[in-house]
Order: sequence, then C-alpha cells, then structure tokens
Amino acid sequence: MGVDVILDFYPYLAGSTGLDALLPPWVHEGGLEETIEQLKDPEVRGRIRREMKEPGWRGPKAMDEWGDVLLTWCKGNRSLEGKSIREISALAKKDPLDVVFDLLVDEEGSSAWYAL
Repeated sequence: MGVDVILDFYPYLAGSTGLDALLPPWVHEGGLEETIEQLKDPEVRGRIRREMKEPGWRGPKAMDEWGDVLLTWCKGNRSLEGKSIREISALAKKDPLDVVFDLLVDEEGSSAWYAL
C-alpha cells in the first residue's frame, strides 16, 4: 500500500528580490520615496549600519558574505550588473553598506539582487 508523490523543487539555495529587502523593516515605513530620502541622511545610515551588525541580523554582515549578493539588474548603473556587492565595494573603494545605500538612492530603489 503506497502513494505516488511528485515534487517540483529548485535544488539550490538562491533567491531574488529587491536590494531594499536587506534594510530593516522600519526604513520602509512611509513608502519607497520616504525610504530613499532616509538613505540620504548620514544619521539614518548610521542607525541602519548599527542594527545590521547586531546579533540576530539575518542579512550579510561580513565582507565575505557580500560576495553572495549579486546585482542582477540596474536601471542606470548597467555596468554593475553581474557583479557582487563585494566586487562593487572594492571597485568603488567604499564600504559594502555604503554601496547598497548609494545604489538604492541612485536607482530610486529599483535595483535588484540575487543571492547565490
């Protein structure tokens, strides 16, 4: 006595979503335009940076983890497509979080990433 079972499953650990998904939830309050304005404020960037380094944060923390965040689409910065945040950080000589913040502001929130 048995049951036939069929599954449809991706056999890899990848996902795709907007780069803004890396930010703490409170940054999204007020909508995309408000998020972009907040990311221009150095004090807000500092608060986000501190929160992302706290224990329990589920996003990238260390430089090597930023190698897993691959930029797959940019409206205006097409030359960055296919590069990881770690690669972009090295090219720009900027902290990875500053790269993320700057991309979100420059792209008006429309950049996407793909985690390998």
